[in-house]
Amino acid sequence: MKEEEERVTAECEELERTKERVRERLTRLQLQRQGDLEQTRLQWAAVQKELRVLDVEELRSYRAPPPPVIMVTDVLCTVFGREPGWENAKLLLGQDHFYQDLQFYDGHKMADSVFSSLSRAVRRPDFSVHLVQPVSAAAGSLCHWLRGLQRYCSVLRRLEKGRALLSEVEAEDLRVAQKIADQRLRQEKVMRHKDQCAQNLQKSLEAKQELQREAHQLRSKQAQAQQCEGRARPHLTTWTAALEVLQRRRQALQMDALLVSASITYLGCVPWTRCTTLMDKWSSLCCGDEVSLEPDDIREELDTPHTAHSAAGRVLKLLCSPSLRMRWQKERLPITTETLTRASILQARALYSELRPTLILDPDVRAERCLQVLLCAGDQERGKSSQGQGDQTNLLDRTQELCVIDALDMELTQRLSSALELGLCVLIKNVEKMPSCLEMICSVRCRTHCHPLSTSSSMETPSCLPSPPVTRGDGASPSSHVFLSTSLPLKTFIQEVGATFLKEVTVVDLSLGSSGLKEEMVQEIMRFRDPRLQEERWRLSWNALKLMEELRGAEDSLLEYVSTGTVPLVEDKDFLDRVSSCEEAQAMLQPSLLDVEALQQQIGDSMTQYTSAAQNCVHLFARMQEVSRLSPHYHFPASSVLRWALGALSGQAESGRDLEKVLTSGVLRCALPMIAEEHRYILQVLLAVGKPHPLEWFSFLGLACKSSLETSSSCIQRPQWIHISAWEEIAQLEKLSVFQGIRSSLSTQSKQWQEYFTLRSTVIGPVPCSSFSHLTLFQVAILWRILKPECLGLVLSHLTSCILGPGPEDKCEDEEVIGQSDPGSTVLFIVPPVSPDIPMNFIQHMAKKKGTEVGGESMPAAHCCIF
Repeated sequence: MKEEEERVTAECEELERTKERVRERLTRLQLQRQGDLEQTRLQWAAVQKELRVLDVEELRSYRAPPPPVIMVTDVLCTVFGREPGWENAKLLLGQDHFYQDLQFYDGHKMADSVFSSLSRAVRRPDFSVHLVQPVSAAAGSLCHWLRGLQRYCSVLRRLEKGRALLSEVEAEDLRVAQKIADQRLRQEKVMRHKDQCAQNLQKSLEAKQELQREAHQLRSKQAQAQQCEGRARPHLTTWTAALEVLQRRRQALQMDALLVSASITYLGCVPWTRCTTLMDKWSSLCCGDEVSLEPDDIREELDTPHTAHSAAGRVLKLLCSPSLRMRWQKERLPITTETLTRASILQARALYSELRPTLILDPDVRAERCLQVLLCAGDQERGKSSQGQGDQTNLLDRTQELCVIDALDMELTQRLSSALELGLCVLIKNVEKMPSCLEMICSVRCRTHCHPLSTSSSMETPSCLPSPPVTRGDGASPSSHVFLSTSLPLKTFIQEVGATFLKEVTVVDLSLGSSGLKEEMVQEIMRFRDPRLQEERWRLSWNALKLMEELRGAEDSLLEYVSTGTVPLVEDKDFLDRVSSCEEAQAMLQPSLLDVEALQQQIGDSMTQYTSAAQNCVHLFARMQEVSRLSPHYHFPASSVLRWALGALSGQAESGRDLEKVLTSGVLRCALPMIAEEHRYILQVLLAVGKPHPLEWFSFLGLACKSSLETSSSCIQRPQWIHISAWEEIAQLEKLSVFQGIRSSLSTQSKQWQEYFTLRSTVIGPVPCSSFSHLTLFQVAILWRILKPECLGLVLSHLTSCILGPGPEDKCEDEEVIGQSDPGSTVLFIVPPVSPDIPMNFIQHMAKKKGTEVGGESMPAAHCCIF
């Protein structure tokens, strides 16, 4: 009924709008017709007013008029239905009322043939007032009158044709008005029917309410007898499910212990992709499965579909406490599986290996901030045993003491000794600048263990340490730990300090991964573009964590009450009250949590463009990490990519460019000057390829056939122009659904495929078989790489041009190269060993533009010049 009413109302509104449009059109046509007619009449009256009686008398007086006069009189005879000629013209001019006939000539009654003749005569080039008037002024006046008559009749005929259109519009107006009347009647009928249905519905609701009241009275009597059972049953179900979970965890206790201990021991500095792979392999191995422990075994990618990592999540649940998550969120650090797992491993290493220093790989300079959060979260866990639930906020606001010392500090030994005697954790930064500090740490620890802590009371506390120290909630002195940090990559760090250094420390990588970079970039973009939305997003995340913690606390309090009770629950008078308080707390918290989750979903939908732009930068970051393997000089930490992207964003504050293009161009503008020319082309290929299926990528690299141990056998005949090894690779390629049947097509349509692979257009043109028209450019490039490997360079060029567009003509502008450097720092140009292209010309060019002088000196180090 509602849909019918809305439809009828919509039709009425649409008809009203149609009627308005028709009325506007009708009024416009009428006004236009009236205006044209009035203007034409005024022009015709002006022409008639210029006609004089003397002009007619002058023409009567002619005996042998000149040709221009005869031309005018012939047209005049045609207008009045006479035959052309001077004799007929003299008879026409000699009429007594001829002048009045001219003045009151009715253009509406002019025949079509006469109008056509008049129009042809007027269009003649010699039928002009300027040409006739010098011969005879009277003939010129009649020529002007005839031309005005032609224009007047022309307008009348055009207006007469427009009358038909006006009649059609008037008829359409009548039809629309009739339809509106019909729809109004129909709408009134629908409204009457609606009112009747509303009355019936009201009666039904009243009857339903009466029945519900009666049923409620009956159910309340039954509920009184089953109150205790009904109140306990939901909680019993929850406890039963929790017990089953605990039993499963108990069965997997040894496996989880092995997995966690192996992760803490070995995976601190392993790249995240290998971490998750090894965790999954170890988990499968603990379950009794036979797996290959090689993390880069690509045969598993070929034989099994790519699945999400599950072991990493289980390790995170075992290591990461709720307090760490809340503290991490409070400090606005990226909450991702990778960052939390890394942080949990770092916290566990400090807890279980107190005497062994921990080396933190910190290219993004986040170690101090993360350690503050981890130490505070650990202190909160220790304080839970002695503090009530109401002190959670105070625990979150506490800050654990951390002594931060630079490796080049002249008072390193004294400050380190004082911090360890006070039981503080120590972070020594930039340890690569003084590798000998490791021996110093060992000697200081030996002295600290030899001398009791009581002797420290006589020592003067350094100014860098906070005073007085924080009093621990559990009353015990906290265990101290020494952390070392470096901003260098692990390989570079080993080159600087030597591999023996790593034997005495535990390495943990705290660098931002892809997921952490994405979260940080989303936060920074939103803080720049929409700070209100970012603040609301953080506030909702914080509220969600607090609500979940409170829900968990309410459930745990009831479970603890039940498990520690000494009397049966049916005899416990306070049981129902505790159940009521727990349910009331849940009833208050769960709607709030649902509301927060709904708001988070709305905010997530509104920040899609920011997430997409950040994901695009993360993809670029991943490709730059692959390029960085090509040279030891390349180093692109996530913090640099983040800084470059935000610099481009701040520089385009008022620009209307696409956000993804602004960030990508900003990162590339800063990164490309650091990459060699030949490696930039590889970066373009990686960006064009994107993130394909593993088998597609292995096939493109030529690894799929080598990694497979199977020997393909098929009855499909191999074309002669295809090599045997290429045919084997095509067989492996058919494991993908998009390539199924490719060998059959190559065999049955061999001539078409052979001709296609001789084209210079490579991947640009369509494939010859319509069954494989769905192939992407990269998938077509795989076929070209297998069947025409000698054209690989051209294929890659076409592939990058089609996906990324044509590259810029200028590889790198002067201002862009020098703009990436710090004005207060030295710029290092890396040149080939025997290259004569020392960048003196470039430096002199830049100095000339800035109006400064240049001084140079060659350094003894190989391949370096400082200016």
